[in-house]
Amino acid sequence: MKRFFLIIDLLLIFAFIFKSINVNAQSYNINTVNGTTITGCSFTIYDSGGSGGNYSANENYSVTICSGSSNNVKLTFISFNTESGYDYLYVYDGPNTGSPQVAGSPFSGSTLPAAITSTGSCITIRFTSDNSVQYSGFQINTSCVAPPTSYNMTNGLTINTCNGLFYDSGGPSANYGNNENRTMTFCSGTTDAIRITFTAFQTQNSSDYLEIYNGPNTGSPLIGTYHSTNNPGTITSTGTCLTFRFISNNTGNSSGWTASISCVPPPPPNDLCINATPLPCGTSNLPGTTVNTTNVAHGTGCSMSNYGVWYTFTGDGQQTTISSTAASGYDHEMAIATGTCGSLTNIACRDAALSGGTETHTFITTAGVNYYVYI
Repeated sequence: MKRFFLIIDLLLIFAFIFKSINVNAQSYNINTVNGTTITGCSFTIYDSGGSGGNYSANENYSVTICSGSSNNVKLTFISFNTESGYDYLYVYDGPNTGSPQVAGSPFSGSTLPAAITSTGSCITIRFTSDNSVQYSGFQINTSCVAPPTSYNMTNGLTINTCNGLFYDSGGPSANYGNNENRTMTFCSGTTDAIRITFTAFQTQNSSDYLEIYNGPNTGSPLIGTYHSTNNPGTITSTGTCLTFRFISNNTGNSSGWTASISCVPPPPPNDLCINATPLPCGTSNLPGTTVNTTNVAHGTGCSMSNYGVWYTFTGDGQQTTISSTAASGYDHEMAIATGTCGSLTNIACRDAALSGGTETHTFITTAGVNYYVYI
């Protein structure tokens, strides 16, 4: 009986007693400042294991960082590696864990989060771990930055920037208008991808809607159409530009949206299901990476991270073996499904191996049926 072997070597390169502490150019393990507020700029937060050790089991620590001025707080992740799906870092845009979480939070696994900047003068992080496996954790550098430039939805405008806030035409405090038809483009101005993260979204109804295109104009591929409370979440270009078109009718309006602008290295080409890498029969030792993947719900039916990459093949009615091996020091998971992107039926979920291990599934395919592998 014919066998089909796939080996994907994933190169997962990524990632007190006081209530208030004033700092400058210092470093702290999160357990030593648990429950406190640190005021200052330019310091480092590690997990409880510090710069050279792993965090511990059953942790639940939090710390708030404030600039002490009108400046925002920026978190830059130097390294990040936790047990995927079990140990989490939460980031809250404000002075406590009751503040809204930033887009993508909680973070788990080994994908290095992009830099995060608060919308106010404080940001809060919280780390939790379960009672099983512990990894090297995280290193986060903090800094204080001036509040970003704000951009209201303006027709016919193209902006090159990697920092700022993007609002509907009403700005941060007013509603958008009636009978609007506005198109605006944001580009990184570099080789990086541009990322727009929506933290609030509300239109009156389906007659007032926002279209998002993956490119420099409305002739680019349509990513999605959003209305009512259907928040677009985090949108990352596959190139260097994203285009937005907003339409409203004449029967009322609403608060619109708030979004932040950032730039990140471009995601892998198979970051999305629709761009899944084909796997011809006999494929072996195919390298891959999840570095810079985006947070998109995979819909495979497996409980695993939304940061992953896609592969696809067509069944031939024979026995098929799918194997995926992680780089040393990193854990990973594998899902196999059939159907179409956005409407998948689960075949298998595999998460048996630990650090540097191999996930494998063998099954009889159905001839002519498309299969998807998500890692």
